[in-house]
Amino acid sequence: MLTELTVTGNSAVLPLAMLVLSAAIAWGRRSRTAQLWATLTRR
Repeated sequence: MLTELTVTGNSAVLPLAMLVLSAAIAWGRRSRTAQLWATLTRR
């Protein structure tokens, strides 16, 4: 996002919107991610 502002001079709205969307998806999938992590780290 800092690069978007300083190098290209574009607005930071799109990168911020993408960050919020990614966070919302990650929050919604947190239980499945925890299950996957538990499965992968089980030995």
